[in-house]
Amino acid sequence: MRRKTPAILVLVLCGLSLTLPGQMDRRSAAMSYERGVRAEAAGKLDEAAERYSEVLSADPRSSGALRRRGVIYYKLGKFQEAATDLSLAAELTPNDVEVLRYLGESRLALQQYPDAAAVLQRVLEVRPEGSAVYRSLAEAYAGMGNIPKALNAYTECIRLKIDNPESYFERGKLYAKAAKYRDAVEDYDRAIALKPDYADVYFERGHAQGQLGYFEKAVADFTRALELHPEAGWTDRATAYMYRAAARETLGKNDDALQDYAASLKANPQNARALLARADLMVRQGRPKEALEDRNQAVEVDPTSAMAYIARGGSYHSMGEHQKGLADRTKAIDLDPNNALGWYSRGSAYYLLKDYAAALADLETAERLDPSNTEIHDVAAKARRELAADKEAKAAALRASATAAEAPPPPAPAPVAKVPPTLAAVPPAPAEPKLQPAAPAPVAIRPPTPAPAAAPAGSAESHHAAGRALLQASKFREAISELTLALEMNPKLPLAWNARGYAYMRLAEWEKAVADFDRALSLNPNYANAQQNRNAASGHLKK
Repeated sequence: MRRKTPAILVLVLCGLSLTLPGQMDRRSAAMSYERGVRAEAAGKLDEAAERYSEVLSADPRSSGALRRRGVIYYKLGKFQEAATDLSLAAELTPNDVEVLRYLGESRLALQQYPDAAAVLQRVLEVRPEGSAVYRSLAEAYAGMGNIPKALNAYTECIRLKIDNPESYFERGKLYAKAAKYRDAVEDYDRAIALKPDYADVYFERGHAQGQLGYFEKAVADFTRALELHPEAGWTDRATAYMYRAAARETLGKNDDALQDYAASLKANPQNARALLARADLMVRQGRPKEALEDRNQAVEVDPTSAMAYIARGGSYHSMGEHQKGLADRTKAIDLDPNNALGWYSRGSAYYLLKDYAAALADLETAERLDPSNTEIHDVAAKARRELAADKEAKAAALRASATAAEAPPPPAPAPVAKVPPTLAAVPPAPAEPKLQPAAPAPVAIRPPTPAPAAAPAGSAESHHAAGRALLQASKFREAISELTLALEMNPKLPLAWNARGYAYMRLAEWEKAVADFDRALSLNPNYANAQQNRNAASGHLKK
């Protein structure tokens, strides 16, 4: 009689027989999982990932192995592999905060900002009180360009953990990106109070101080940043020197500025911005050849920079090489046809060369690309007036020519009677030609007291005077254009900064007004009128 095999044993044997060659059984998988946990605890992440992979070969839906291997991949910088594992784990355990958190961070590292934001929002729904999660969410919103939501997320992050200097620093950078430099400086101040040797904060605060017109403070911050980062490999070293140079230049410390530009270029010889900035300073110092050398080098360093070609074109025009100047500005337009400055620069060059039709064509393109730029509108208006004047002059010349053609010829002179030679009479005296009365004899007159010399046309002073005259006529936009030209030529005119700020204030552009009043006060801290104007404008900002 055949002995019957127990049913339970049959099932076990069948289960074992289903294990394919090279495939791990469940018991071995469990052992691999334990070995993975021990390796992970010992910091042997690659070995741990291998053990978890063994588990997943036996059970692809092991949420524990997927979660642990996904986190390890994230720590190893394998963000795509991490996102794949953690996405599967999130399907199996949708409320696992660790899985969601690392999935969101992986998406963030992959710059998949909308997906990262969605996952991190889910984390906060499961566990609302998470300062670090709000910080990552803020980064995701910033990556999406949603600055308001990013600022809100950082504010929540700070509310939950008020002693983290990094959160203040990151929020400050966002404020600066939104041109809210005062708010940025306040956050940078808090970050430095919590971490006095925070070099990167000094660098960013220096930039914000410069934007507010506090150039002495900017110089101090850049200097401190360079002291805290003496190493040659600091990524912002060249930029810090360049920014400090710009601040010193504005303060009139040109020799110090040139030294800083040289240091910036030593730290990064490929810094085209520093080359162009130093060239601008050399132009103002009356060193056009050296400026051209720097601009030539900027073009070599960055042949795709429209700004470098625009600047070099300016050098060529100033040296009378107009064809080269026009060629450079045409090249700038080819490189960046949507850059209004390229069209404006070439149009301005045509205007100076009295080719008003070509000038107007370029300037109208610049107007379309930058419709709020009053300087472009002003030059275009001048070109239109010149074209109209040329047209009228030509029409007048044609009318004059036609009138001359229709006029009757002048009468022939009367014949002179010949005196017969036989007469001895004295010939009559010839008639005097009808001339205008002779001018009276000069009388010695005491010369009048000479009037003060007028500012040369096109100088900063003349633009400043024109701007103030336009203010008196309540032509505020036109005044801003003239005052801007003055400040571009000489940024150390507190009266011009105050005047332009007043024009902005009359146009209810309060932030621009406050910024200009700040610049005036940075140049003259005792400027009472600028302070009074600033108080009035800032009052509107708080409403």
